[in-house]
Amino acid sequence: MEILEQSNGSNPDGTSGWANVTGGSGSTSAQYTTPNLSLTTYYRAVVTSGACTSANSTTAAVLVSPISVGGTATATASPICSGSSTTVNVSGNTGTIQWQQSLTAHQAGQM
Repeated sequence: MEILEQSNGSNPDGTSGWANVTGGSGSTSAQYTTPNLSLTTYYRAVVTSGACTSANSTTAAVLVSPISVGGTATATASPICSGSSTTVNVSGNTGTIQWQQSLTAHQAGQM
């Protein structure tokens, strides 16, 4: 059995663009461990039994998400008067956002 890899951007069901895997482990076994990936990559196995014609497995897509980046949080107004509100923005982030708060000044590095 050979494990084949198709690079990102290729048609995963196509007949071209496939190549034997490099890196990782288990390239000729039923279980293949990929190397570290940074792009979505498609895999399939080519299975041969004795002198018979080889057959391809279905395609497995390994989807790669970007690394989370916290970014920089800034308040549009600070300090503010008691009973007032302000807006806090985050920029330079990657991923979904869930805001948290702390009432303790030293946790925000402001002591």
